[in-house]
Amino acid sequence: MGRQEQLEGIASFFLRHQKIKTTQAHILILHALGGQGKSQIALEYCQRSKQIYRGIFWISASSKSLTSQAFDAIARELKVSPDVAQVKNILTSWKERCLLVFDNYDKPDEYQNVQDFIPQGITLLHGA
Repeated sequence: MGRQEQLEGIASFFLRHQKIKTTQAHILILHALGGQGKSQIALEYCQRSKQIYRGIFWISASSKSLTSQAFDAIARELKVSPDVAQVKNILTSWKERCLLVFDNYDKPDEYQNVQDFIPQGITLLHGA
């Protein structure tokens, strides 16, 4: 499958799930061996789709510490205190769509609680 087809597949997935009213996050996982271009595909999708999202947030998910730091940066951008629960609540309360990209989540056995950072009802692109 070529990159264009992959990008169209990602867009189609999120468009289909946008029409489904749910409090669950819409999660798409890009899975392949390291160095196969998952992050580049996610970045390209973000660039092509920035007009349909109120916010796009790139989160390094290789460790809990890095994920926490990313949420602190989101809090600064939103001008709120650096509290994961507060950031999640704000993103969930937006009427417009937002996208979170959890990049480099490639050691799930070592970092099992990444789901603690996933807000309900959010579009999530996850590169494994």
